Amino acid sequence: MENTSPDMVKIAHFAVEGLHCPKCIREIEGILEENNNIKNARVNLSTQRLAVQWKDDIDITSSLSDDIITALDKIGFKAFPFKNTNTEVEGQKSALILLRAMAVSGFAAANVMLLSVAVWSGVDMNETTRSLMHWVSALIVLPAATYAGRPFYISAWRAVKAGRLNMDVPISLAVILTCAMSLFQTYLQSDHTYYDAAAMLLFFLLIGRYLDQKMRNHARGVAHNLMSYRVTNATLLHDDGTIEEIAVEMLVPGQIIQVIPGGRIPADGTVIKGVSDMDISLVTGETMPVKAEIGSQVFAGTININGTLNIEITSTTGNTLLDEIITLMETAEQGRAKYVKLADRASHIYAPLVHLLSAATFIGWFILSDVGWELSLINAISVLIITCPCALGLAVPVVQVMASSRLFKSGVLVRRQTG
Repeated sequence: MENTSPDMVKIAHFAVEGLHCPKCIREIEGILEENNNIKNARVNLSTQRLAVQWKDDIDITSSLSDDIITALDKIGFKAFPFKNTNTEVEGQKSALILLRAMAVSGFAAANVMLLSVAVWSGVDMNETTRSLMHWVSALIVLPAATYAGRPFYISAWRAVKAGRLNMDVPISLAVILTCAMSLFQTYLQSDHTYYDAAAMLLFFLLIGRYLDQKMRNHARGVAHNLMSYRVTNATLLHDDGTIEEIAVEMLVPGQIIQVIPGGRIPADGTVIKGVSDMDISLVTGETMPVKAEIGSQVFAGTININGTLNIEITSTTGNTLLDEIITLMETAEQGRAKYVKLADRASHIYAPLVHLLSAATFIGWFILSDVGWELSLINAISVLIITCPCALGLAVPVVQVMASSRLFKSGVLVRRQTG
């Protein structure tokens, strides 16, 4: 979707798949800044959208859009021109995938814990019985971890393939290393394995990821609710008195349109004939009807309640007051508060630091102590898990968007956040 605002600022919107953390934002915005035709690029993690502002002397062409899609593909992201239906369907699809993965991991975690309690309880158990329980645990957890961990594995693989790191890389490494080590220990008939830890880790992470996705879908729906106030067709009144149904995009200033009772105003204009009550709560928040008569200004998206009106158009699609409100809402979605920017910077340096700390932990325990490779690897995996900044990178943007959405429902539009 592209539009041109009154000051001729050209903006194109894209939906982006694979956004999971603030580091993704920095990667996308960084590579697009290298394009000399782009004036500004902003990524909204919550709505999974990219807004690209072109330079004033550049035309928005399909080739330039293709350049953006190609550039993002090189760093592991799939992008396509934004359409409301696409993002809604994709959001619901992603939530369903996460829900299924969460159910599988929860089933595996619950069942493998029953076996693990017996192994870890300290009750005398012969080697054959313990080995059998470990193999049964492996049969439960390994397929479940393969399926349930796909949201993390796919994201991590795309990031590594593009030569970057994101929050899903340490998570994937932790799960894979835990399962691999446990399988090796099962083969060696060791006393303990850690299948239960891998399954529980995936289960709790997927709970958070699913709730996060649901909140983002909800916030996206509220943010795009204004789009539903747009009218697709209008009744054009010709000079000879005949009427014609045409698309709103075909209207031009100066034409006369007719709006019947119960109809929504398709474009901004001035009433030249008729008297009616108007529901203008979209513009003012006032629930009481307002009288419209000859000379009154009416706005796109408002409702004509009880009288037929002839309206001379003053502003058409792209320049109406409704479009300006939508633009303000999109600006509010894409703006970042001080604490969101802090989260972005922290997540940017955390990703490589997590892996360095984990590697240093393994080397330190393995060389400077006599605990062996197994405990050294367990400690390294623990560092991968506990130091991943998922909460910082995901919770702050969600809180920002949810707060803005609640305020919007109450009639308050947050244009910019500071402090």
